[in-house]
Amino acid sequence: MNEKQDNQLNIALETPLEQLEKSRELSAGYNVENDSWDLIIKYFGDIGTIEPLVNRIKPLSGGYATANANRIFVDEIANLPNVIFVEKPKNLEFAVLNGKRQSCINEVQNDYFQLDNETEPGNEVQPNNETQSNIRRQIGIDEEFFFNNKTPLFGRGVLVGIIDSGIDFTNNAFIDENGNTRILRLWDQQTNRVYTSEDINRALESNNPYGIVNSRDVSGHGTHVAGIAAGNFATDKNNNLGIATRSDLIVVKMSVDNENSFPKTNQLMEGVDFIIKEANILERPVVINISFGNTYGSHDGTSLLSTYLDNVVDSNRAVIVVGTGNEGGSSGHSGGYLEQEPVEVELQISNYERAFGIQIWKNYVDKYEVSLISPSGESTSIFSREGYIYKQHLENTNINVLYGTSKPYSIFQEIYISLIPQNNYIDAGIWKIKLFPNRIVTGRYDMWLPGQEKINTNTKFLRPDPYTTLTIPSATNKVISVGGYNGRDDSIATFSGRGYTREYNMVKPDIVAPAVNIVSASNNGGITVKSGTSMAAPFVTGAAALLMEWGIVNGNDRFLYGEKVKAYLIRGARPLSSREEQPNPLAGYGALCLSRSFPD
Repeated sequence: MNEKQDNQLNIALETPLEQLEKSRELSAGYNVENDSWDLIIKYFGDIGTIEPLVNRIKPLSGGYATANANRIFVDEIANLPNVIFVEKPKNLEFAVLNGKRQSCINEVQNDYFQLDNETEPGNEVQPNNETQSNIRRQIGIDEEFFFNNKTPLFGRGVLVGIIDSGIDFTNNAFIDENGNTRILRLWDQQTNRVYTSEDINRALESNNPYGIVNSRDVSGHGTHVAGIAAGNFATDKNNNLGIATRSDLIVVKMSVDNENSFPKTNQLMEGVDFIIKEANILERPVVINISFGNTYGSHDGTSLLSTYLDNVVDSNRAVIVVGTGNEGGSSGHSGGYLEQEPVEVELQISNYERAFGIQIWKNYVDKYEVSLISPSGESTSIFSREGYIYKQHLENTNINVLYGTSKPYSIFQEIYISLIPQNNYIDAGIWKIKLFPNRIVTGRYDMWLPGQEKINTNTKFLRPDPYTTLTIPSATNKVISVGGYNGRDDSIATFSGRGYTREYNMVKPDIVAPAVNIVSASNNGGITVKSGTSMAAPFVTGAAALLMEWGIVNGNDRFLYGEKVKAYLIRGARPLSSREEQPNPLAGYGALCLSRSFPD
């Protein structure tokens, strides 16, 4: 084990290829064709010391880089004196409510089919003035504010950055009244092609637009998100569902082609870097929307991804908005306190479950031992040796456990458990994770499963804790973390990821926004309806763009970016009920209310 590498990478490097290929978590970032790994590197000094050991490297700001290196060089890279830490990429999940699976639709749909209309079944709606007014009023952007204010705000001069599944650039929501695109740059990471506004305008004039701009949003997620943040649906381009309807866009399409494909954290970091550099070239402030995340990490804001995003916010005229994910009701988190007696945590694994990992996070000051018990009652040995990879099997399941060490950037410690079937599936039934106290000071432990997009619905902790279910990177300190609520009754959406952050108890989410049955742009050229914190985040992204227009572009506050925007938004947030304490782990400081967020 290399102490300068994250636990997943250490286990993955020691896992035989036939087992590695069964695990989507462990294999994320591995390229079987040339036996190489994509890496995220934190370093200082001269990057030239790393370059001879990698196939490619992309420096990011603040001493971070993404790279690809052959397996045989990974340890050597980590051991370089100026390398602080190395991680493998983690899969990300788009934070859309998993409605089809929870509604039992997948079982009766054997084949993909194209809808005759341009919305999802049962959601045949069209934007209208009443709908638009209701949404604006709901988040504090009403007609009185817009049209009686001396300077109506539509995001002019502020860039909106979307890192997602792409965008339907042909959708009228992203075309201005003169027929020109509002997308200034579109970087398709899958083809590594950057399209300019000139390219997109030529495509819009063509009978075959995708012959000129070969970039499609297959899932429609990015198009929907961009439509909420900045779409202009109506004929007059002002009175419509989107928020920052006059903002220009910079879009990064990550490599997501189908429901079984996941983007990765290194792609996200490269996307943020691209948008920031383009914004600096254009000399414009920017709001970046991130509507996805994952459950891997200590949920305390100390991961490399989180510290990188903090650095970006600190160093630029930028705001980063992140959805808190949809793990609030997933039973994927369990936690508690270990005292003098052993604790057993029960984990139900459903039938037909493939490989996945379990994270246990603790304070390094505490010392305890761990073992696993299978559904038939077989038990592993007791795991206690730090920095050692245990390899055992129970019944028909291979078990790899890495009892991690402390890291240079955190006082916390991870014990990572990888379950890989010997054949096709992990043994189903009730597994037990047993913790044996040795020396206990704080006693706090937390466990996380992969997100609900990656495991079966019935794989869950039997005594779950719905709190600290924020997905990464929404636990990042200096981003604006957004949960979701239902605008019909001002109730927190049951799926919305909840706070606070682990151990440090940072207030997360910072704010909540509408997340249920949200109308926005479709990748089929029209509109559609979706739910999830993916939809909540772009409401705040658009609102932040309007604030920055008022402050930076209109000259009311030249320094209105970064955490200052967050401060304005949480000051204006409204409580969802008269009984609600502020802040709280479900809604943070309350619901987005832009008209209350401007200084007196």
